[in-house]
Amino acid sequence: MGIAYAKAYPNLSVEMIDVNERALLLAQENAHKNGIMNVEIHESNLYDAVKKSQYEIIISNPPIRAGKTVVHTILEKAYDYLAENGQLVIVIQKKQGAPSAQKKMEEVFGNCERIQWDKGYWIFSKYKSLKENVMSRAEEYKKKKRKKGFNWRRWVAGILFLIAGILFAAGPIRTHLLAQFQQEHTQQLSKVTAAEVKENDTQDAEFDFSTVEPLDLQALVKAKMDTTKFLTLGAIAVPSVKLNLPIFKGVSNPVLFAGAGTMKPTQKMGEGNYALASHNYFPDERLLFSPLTKLKIGDKNLFNRYGVCL
Repeated sequence: MGIAYAKAYPNLSVEMIDVNERALLLAQENAHKNGIMNVEIHESNLYDAVKKSQYEIIISNPPIRAGKTVVHTILEKAYDYLAENGQLVIVIQKKQGAPSAQKKMEEVFGNCERIQWDKGYWIFSKYKSLKENVMSRAEEYKKKKRKKGFNWRRWVAGILFLIAGILFAAGPIRTHLLAQFQQEHTQQLSKVTAAEVKENDTQDAEFDFSTVEPLDLQALVKAKMDTTKFLTLGAIAVPSVKLNLPIFKGVSNPVLFAGAGTMKPTQKMGEGNYALASHNYFPDERLLFSPLTKLKIGDKNLFNRYGVCL
């Protein structure tokens, strides 16, 4: 995870720690083979060798076999190492203590959000809020633990795998990020004017299907970082299958990850065949063109342009 993230974001600094010497050697070898220069890999028993205290994000797949005490230490002490509005993200199996981890995050941070779950794996997230009531609960909890005289340093731990910028990991996380990407651009439709749509229709766009990439994590990262303007032309809605997507000009990767794209530069909405392209995302049938697999003969499709349904 750390190597993949550092490669996807070469301008950011990634720090990876582990208590296992072989894991550290393998991580260093992978970084070298992939030409990764923006990653720092070093040994640390939990947070013992971590010198910074203002991380934007802390990501951990806790070492379950090290015991509940170690796992809870990772969650509790993360609060002190996060910057204002920094994020803690935990990936853990339900059968290996996910409910317990969720409860611990709620105790420390005030609340906890389960952002995704799939095949027994749960992903929890919480931003470090500086709201007074959350701070009060966190401080009260830490004082309570200090009174008990608990010494965290006596517990020799396993892994706090990655401390870095933004989270990208397995399939469930990709699904969560893709849903966010689609939602962001769908919400922008209300801000698009008829004049902007007319202007967008005159602009050049990408129509080369050979540049279209599979919907994987790396392609999604590139799409989210792309600053090219989305040329909004309208929207498509199929109420019977709960599909509602923006229509953009062209078939670039960002376009096909955010909504539907026009397949030909000369096609006009309301005139002849209006061909659209997007992805069928099997992990979540609610996203992009996936709902169309439920379409039945006779279902109505609604196209919208310049504020007029066609």
